[in-house]
Amino acid sequence: PGLEGMGEGEAFLPFCTTKPAGTGLGLPIAQRGVEEHGGRIAFDPNWPKGGCVVVELPQAALRPGGGPQGPHENRAKVA
Repeated sequence: PGLEGMGEGEAFLPFCTTKPAGTGLGLPIAQRGVEEHGGRIAFDPNWPKGGCVVVELPQAALRPGGGPQGPHENRAKVA
């Protein structure tokens, strides 16, 4: 269970894995997405019974006239 033998610095390195068939891309991809949304992701390898990943995201901003932005109003084009 968890990421036994892996420190926080290693957990977010691409292609670093503890699984025989793992790609080591899950946490690096998650980190990129969280940071692109103004958040933070951290890994505690010493949490009881395995590692613990903590994700913090900022609260959604409200538009001046009402609720949160629609799903297409805040997208960036990826080339």
